[in-house]
Amino acid sequence: FIGELIAAIAVEDGTLAKELTSTLENPASFRVGLDASLQAFAETDPGAFLAQLDQIDFASSSVRNSAIETAFERLGARDLESARGHLDQLEGLARKHAELGLAEAWSRSDPAAALAWAEGLHGATRARAQSEIMWQLAQRDPSQAALEFEQLDSPSLRQELAKSIADAWAGQDRDAAVAWVREELEGRAREESYAELLRNHIQSTDFDREFGLLKEMADGSPEAGWGHYQFANEWAKRDPQAAAEWSLGRPNNHQEIFGHVVEQWAGYDIDGLERFYGTLQDEAIRKIVEERLSKHRESQSAGGSQP
Repeated sequence: FIGELIAAIAVEDGTLAKELTSTLENPASFRVGLDASLQAFAETDPGAFLAQLDQIDFASSSVRNSAIETAFERLGARDLESARGHLDQLEGLARKHAELGLAEAWSRSDPAAALAWAEGLHGATRARAQSEIMWQLAQRDPSQAALEFEQLDSPSLRQELAKSIADAWAGQDRDAAVAWVREELEGRAREESYAELLRNHIQSTDFDREFGLLKEMADGSPEAGWGHYQFANEWAKRDPQAAAEWSLGRPNNHQEIFGHVVEQWAGYDIDGLERFYGTLQDEAIRKIVEERLSKHRESQSAGGSQP
């Protein structure tokens, strides 16, 4: 309550509010309450907050900038032109936060126009605004986001956004999303997009019917992730030798996935695994199989010795 009261006073007289805070028994705790109240003010009445911004005393510039970003996001959602008009009263880091808040609001109402506006921003603010706008657009219209994606000139931003677009698109049209990744992306953007698709769709996809599509995702992303282990797991249930040979042919993390496949294989076809072991030449790979076979035999012996 006291924090809210001081917040109300701060709007009218920042100096007085600061003096009152310093007289409290635990000013730091009430300062936290005051900052929270000012943040709430920015959320509930952003126009009034921005109109009285110069009169408000904040604990730090970071608290002020956070409240400014909130106010612009809320006001932009209600009255975009009014929010844009308030930009001119700010400069420096405060303006950058205001631009980010405005970008977030604008991205939800008209992402194409927001993107055009964000082109005029600078540096990290421009990249962050574009990222927020593109993410919102991907949720609403991923095919349009894919078109806008081609206009982005930052490699790091393209890499970050590609997988978000692909995943959002796959939720509406998986074949179109995979085709976009295959035909339009390259390098790390393609690899990470394939990995994201595999991770998010491996469990909801008919493995046998869509095996080729899932394998394309797995092959297209050399760094092994959760989706790759799930893919290998499902394949090993059907054809453990093929899954094992595939894992050994991967460029990265092949021994980890291979060990995962062999662990399963030992559990339901130890004779087949022993035959496969006899064909192996690489000592490191043979050792992985030996360890799994030994572990499985010990487990069988322990189970057989119990009364």
